[in-house]
Amino acid sequence: MMSFIIQLNTVLGVLNFHIARSAKYLAGFLLALMVVMILAQVVFRYVLNDSLTWTEELSKFAMVWIACLVSPWAYREHLNVSIEMFHDALPVLPKRIAEIIITILIMLISAIFFVQSISFVAGGMTITAASVQVKLWFFYLCMPFAFGSLFLVGVERIIQQLSSPLIPHHGGTPNSADSKQGAQ
Repeated sequence: MMSFIIQLNTVLGVLNFHIARSAKYLAGFLLALMVVMILAQVVFRYVLNDSLTWTEELSKFAMVWIACLVSPWAYREHLNVSIEMFHDALPVLPKRIAEIIITILIMLISAIFFVQSISFVAGGMTITAASVQVKLWFFYLCMPFAFGSLFLVGVERIIQQLSSPLIPHHGGTPNSADSKQGAQ
């Protein structure tokens, strides 16, 4: 049974990797597009004395999409902002337990927000953006993607955490340098 779970987690890890990598590249493209739109707005406003109405709104949507697209990659690579002072001060066992609890909380919050974001997208089907004739559901689609992807990364992470020992064994005697290093 455990080997099946580990194989399943390997498949999930490959899926999460490809989703995160693709989303990261799309976010990079959107960032470049956002910079071009903002530069065009500056040129039109200050050089040509004629303001573009659509660039500001599309740039805001691109910025939100960028944040949603990179969130699963950042979570998977442990790149989110965190306060490590408390984590580092804990002994090994409470530290591992805290990591598991935090992962479960992230999965729970992601699942709740995923469900809520579906109704948010549905609500956006009746609303059109102010400066461009596009329904807002298209721009809101990034939220179910982000929360669904965060949940999948959380599943991958919780399987990793639960399938490894709570207290890592580094070999040697309890007084050896390896044991002291593992306990820190």
